[in-house]
Amino acid sequence: MTAEILKPNKETLKRAAEIIKRGGLVAFPTETVYGLGADAFNPKAVAKIFDVKNRSRFDPLIVHIADFKDVERLWHRVDEKAKLLMEKFWPCSLTLVLPKSDIVPDIVTAGLETVAIRMPSHPVALEFIKMTGVPIAAPSANPFGYISPTEAIHVAEKIGDKIDLIIDGGKCSVGVESTVLEISEEPTVLRLGGMTIEELEKVIGKLKISTLSKKPRSPGQFSRHYSPWTPLKIIKGKIDLPKGIKAGLLTFKNSKYDIPFEKIEVLSYKGDLIEAASNFFSYLHKLDSAGLDIIYAEPVPEIGLGRAIMDRLRKAEGIKMGKFATAINCIDGRVQIPVIECIKNNYGVNYVDMITAPGVNKILAEGEHIIMELIKRCIGISVNFHGSKLITIVGHYDCAGNPTDKETQLKHILTAIKMVSSWGFNAKVIGLWVNEDWEVCEVE
Repeated sequence: MTAEILKPNKETLKRAAEIIKRGGLVAFPTETVYGLGADAFNPKAVAKIFDVKNRSRFDPLIVHIADFKDVERLWHRVDEKAKLLMEKFWPCSLTLVLPKSDIVPDIVTAGLETVAIRMPSHPVALEFIKMTGVPIAAPSANPFGYISPTEAIHVAEKIGDKIDLIIDGGKCSVGVESTVLEISEEPTVLRLGGMTIEELEKVIGKLKISTLSKKPRSPGQFSRHYSPWTPLKIIKGKIDLPKGIKAGLLTFKNSKYDIPFEKIEVLSYKGDLIEAASNFFSYLHKLDSAGLDIIYAEPVPEIGLGRAIMDRLRKAEGIKMGKFATAINCIDGRVQIPVIECIKNNYGVNYVDMITAPGVNKILAEGEHIIMELIKRCIGISVNFHGSKLITIVGHYDCAGNPTDKETQLKHILTAIKMVSSWGFNAKVIGLWVNEDWEVCEVE
């Protein structure tokens, strides 16, 4: 049953606050994107966030507050630079990272000694947090790694059947996530976002930028993130579109291309980066739901909010130079990192594309060739556009969502191997998900 979508009146916010106090989950609007909120002091409630999103447990969450006094109990200390930034900008799309106090549960910080805190400027978010009486741990209200939601309907379509309530505060005005800044001897931007580097440097001086990490210190630090189900490619020159491929275009201004695009979305006819950022995720959602084979995206100028937009585009594309492999990802976010590292270490590739296609689990469990054609199409696009030479298949959950035993996995997965091999690809099993853990193995 899909969660109710309610307009933000007094009764809705009272009901939402009660859900939070009972340990439930509420999706709520902020100026950046919609958040999936739980009581930050309730580890069991926070654990539900990870389960709903299929989010890796080592990816920390941001804690949202509505009262400046909360920073004193959530942070171990408040740095002078942090004070300057809070006084100048908060409430806004800026998240600050400092050493945490003992009252912050480890599950919120993924075991890190720091905690990320933000005071959103959206009036509904502020009132909602105040009525709960607790800080709210909240990542974006979407499946892990997918396009962020900037409208209530985006939340309902992707995770509405897994949460308790959705507060509809309209379209998010900023449209990209908050900028995350770690306050240390050398202040470091961990995620580019709605607050520009230029604005921050006017207050505290030059900043270091470090937005990728094998062990995330902030949300959004994976090399592949913010991704539509449809493959995305940034335009870098002439577009060479194979016959029979349905392509869409995400353009900065109303640029003209000699390509028969099935659907085109223009971020800003005026070339306004603020407007472009506000429309970015919303238009990606539209393109992703249009039944396309691939989305081409035009680069934007990398100044101001353009840096955040290009950061999202590069992570949505997820392509790096060098040898490339494609993995059919049949599990969830918990195995993404070990699978990628295994493939990199054992097969000498530089980048691994994790494909998740609707029906993958059902295919490997039941061998239905019709849905397998969808996987074939995904693989074909990855090979055609990214140059994959190796196709890998990883262990999976069965149709009911329960872990299958090792023997059953091998039986189903070997069936898939034969199918993929019959299409002329070098297909292998490189590991299985067994008893809640990743087990490296290789089966020809």
